[in-house]
Amino acid sequence: MFHDIPQAMLIRMRELEQIDSRDRTDGTPRTKRLRQIPSEVGRFIAVVAAAAPAGRAIEIGTSAGYSTLWLALGCRAAAEKEIEGRFYEAVVPNMVPGGFLVADNAINHETILRPMLDRAL
Repeated sequence: MFHDIPQAMLIRMRELEQIDSRDRTDGTPRTKRLRQIPSEVGRFIAVVAAAAPAGRAIEIGTSAGYSTLWLALGCRAAAEKEIEGRFYEAVVPNMVPGGFLVADNAINHETILRPMLDRAL
């Protein structure tokens, strides 16, 4: 799955990775940075999407679209943290049986996401 990433997608991913890396080291305030996932998490999302049963995929809170590119790779072979609980209630009942819900930054934003995490258990 990762050996045949389309060239245009690969170029855009590298651009976003460079912007993210620069912003994390040059003092750009966190609120002004791209809020994207590390590439390792992107690969995980792609694997999870590829393993999920056939159905629609939705991503909420895309930043600059970096994680969406990874999600699209997985599907080819889910807004801010404060409102993800509402998305959970709207999305989960419409998921295919056996589908996956992935919540990134659940540890960093545990206080905000706790109601959704408790509901998911």
